Amino acid sequence: MAKILIAGLGKGMIDRNSKERDYRKADYRIKNEDLKTYKIYKDEYFVTSVLEKHYEIDKTIYIGTAGSMWDKLYVHYCERNKITIDEEYKKELRNITEKANKNTEINLIDANKFNSKFSNVEMIVTKYGMDENEIFENFSEIMEIINSLDINDEIYLDITHSFRSNAMWMFLVMNYITDVIDKNIKIKIITYGMLEELDDDVDDEGNSIKVASVINLKPFYDLMKWIKGANEFKNYGNSYSLLEIMEDNKVKDNIKDFSDSLNLNYVGSIKQNIQSLKELHNQINMVEGPGKLIIPNVVENFLKHFKKSEKDYEILLELGNWYFNQKKYAMVAININESIRNFVIDILGLENCEKGIGLKIKDHFYYSQRKLNSIRHKNELEKKEHRLCRILFKSQEIRNDISHSLGKRMQVNNDIKYLKDSIEFLRIVMYDKKFINYYENKYSNGLLEK
Repeated sequence: MAKILIAGLGKGMIDRNSKERDYRKADYRIKNEDLKTYKIYKDEYFVTSVLEKHYEIDKTIYIGTAGSMWDKLYVHYCERNKITIDEEYKKELRNITEKANKNTEINLIDANKFNSKFSNVEMIVTKYGMDENEIFENFSEIMEIINSLDINDEIYLDITHSFRSNAMWMFLVMNYITDVIDKNIKIKIITYGMLEELDDDVDDEGNSIKVASVINLKPFYDLMKWIKGANEFKNYGNSYSLLEIMEDNKVKDNIKDFSDSLNLNYVGSIKQNIQSLKELHNQINMVEGPGKLIIPNVVENFLKHFKKSEKDYEILLELGNWYFNQKKYAMVAININESIRNFVIDILGLENCEKGIGLKIKDHFYYSQRKLNSIRHKNELEKKEHRLCRILFKSQEIRNDISHSLGKRMQVNNDIKYLKDSIEFLRIVMYDKKFINYYENKYSNGLLEK
């Protein structure tokens, strides 16, 4: 595991005396791990030098343009590592960087020479990002950072010395590394040296000094994680990103159980967890930190899907509708099919756990469909029953083809539309008292009568 610092490098300012571009020296104040005490680093040109010392960084990667202050950075690391300065290379860098603009070719900067000079420093030169093509090229170039990262590395990001757009690159890199690259890489801190707002302090010798505080911007990243977790829970029912950052164990456990039940489609457990989340309403609203702005709202919105659902067939149908919105069509077909079966079991007062009930229900629907097929002029209730039979069998066909990868069904768009139309029909007919009474009266004397 290595500690990697990724930092931006800007153009610096013209020094009045030397007439050269430079960063001004500053005294930096940075908090220790206890967040109560701090340490002051005096007379530093680069905030990265402070970060390297304070966090014992193993390697630093700089991102900048052809106009960044690469010559000064080169001299800084030569002096720090007691390496003889190559005056010709230094001059070459200065000539390019001082005249550079948005049209300067980035390959004019000999980055390989710089990178080969130091074992623990790397430079990446990007374009100014003036259009979509340049932005994509920059992204591809910056992603080369991935080649320098290993499993379990820790990332430290700094946006002090850089163009404004570099801060955006840092967040892109951060998200790509944590969300796409499977290396378990941690973002430890995001720093900014606040040079524009100096504070009064005292050094170790008791002298009054002005210090630039190195502030931690990682809460921005944490907020992004909360938002990402909220989006996953709201849209997909997955709470696993939220679980990583939640602290209230009781709320956390209930949300995890709900996600697990939802992903397994365990209706009984889903019902129980919906009730648990409702009962935790007050505790959820008392969640502290960033979660206070996100968790109650997301849980409330999610529970709205099942607000009126009490019976198994109602929950199954709402799950089918919810899965349809997530484009999980296999789950839609399964839940529609099971919803119809449970609907019949419920309105006829049958026992769901009865041995062979599934086969009995299937036989019942075959029998009903055959009888209804023979009726030439069906009334409205018979038409609804006939459609209920057709939906049961067709959803079973779709479900089997998807689950067993049979590859028999080719009308994908038609099947998707059929599932949507079926949900809309079932959401009406399952609450139609007239139809329920008709069904009860027709079959209450015996499900298997033929």
